[in-house]
Amino acid sequence: MVRTRPYLGLAIIQTAKRSFERFDFAELYLKELLREPQSILYTELQNNQDLSRGHRYVISESNPVLHYLFNDVEVAEGLRAYKPVGDFIKFHLDELARDHEKDPYNQVMMGDYQEIGVWDSPVYAGARFFDIMVKEALFQGMQWHMWLYYMPRVVERICKNYRLCDPMADENDEFPIKYSFLLYEIFSYMRDWVRAIEDVPSNQPNVVLKSSSPELENGNIPKSSILALCESAYFVLMAEDIGERMKSTVVDMIFELYFELRSSGKYDGYASALLNTLIKGKDYRHDNDLYREAVALMFKKEEMEYHITHPAAHVMEVKTALHL
Repeated sequence: MVRTRPYLGLAIIQTAKRSFERFDFAELYLKELLREPQSILYTELQNNQDLSRGHRYVISESNPVLHYLFNDVEVAEGLRAYKPVGDFIKFHLDELARDHEKDPYNQVMMGDYQEIGVWDSPVYAGARFFDIMVKEALFQGMQWHMWLYYMPRVVERICKNYRLCDPMADENDEFPIKYSFLLYEIFSYMRDWVRAIEDVPSNQPNVVLKSSSPELENGNIPKSSILALCESAYFVLMAEDIGERMKSTVVDMIFELYFELRSSGKYDGYASALLNTLIKGKDYRHDNDLYREAVALMFKKEEMEYHITHPAAHVMEVKTALHL
């Protein structure tokens, strides 16, 4: 069906609203769409890149699957659309872990991979699916994180699979291998889920921050995104096979987000939540002290640049928190 009559599957989901089997069918349907790189899901995702509304995608009716799921995001939530997509990304990465040298993501990027080749990747397509879904949940006021916490699980698997085994790979390059680019994109999505608060009314319930501590607030999408972002950073910093430049890129994205939130004058609570979560790390892990040392080292590498581009008081706040 996915290959020959793909929109029949969507029609079945739309019409079988009272059938219990509808949920099982929707899960299989979305999983198979993601499994097949030539499917309509990949085509719709590639055709749905219009961000002319700030951080929010324009979801056109010409992309029927995405429009059905996200025009009213409660449809996606009701069908648990995050589960088949998130589960398949994890399955895909677990399968590739069997042989690192044959893993296509451990190859260097050639030609137009960033613009065209990446659209054959279930990891990239699945992450973009989450990007659209989480943003719509945010903008439509949903008080639920839509299981954006799949992203740290994805990052954890990428870090386990990551190897510079391609003879052409240079860890000093911006993106040494395809996994490097995928990591950058996933971290960019999570960062944007936080930055999107500037396009949402401050009194909208799903952005009202209760605490700047690293505690769960499942009804707050930006806070949940901060937790996912920092957990993902932990996996990158503790990965033995990821080079220093890639680690620095990831941590710099987080510090820049902190300075952006802090300088806005409107999101001090979120800035504190981000810094507190990043520094706390994972207290229950034996290597948490090593993680904190790595965060401090990455900050020190860029400290002079931060002093040039950001208020000195804000830089000192970070130094104090890092005990530097």
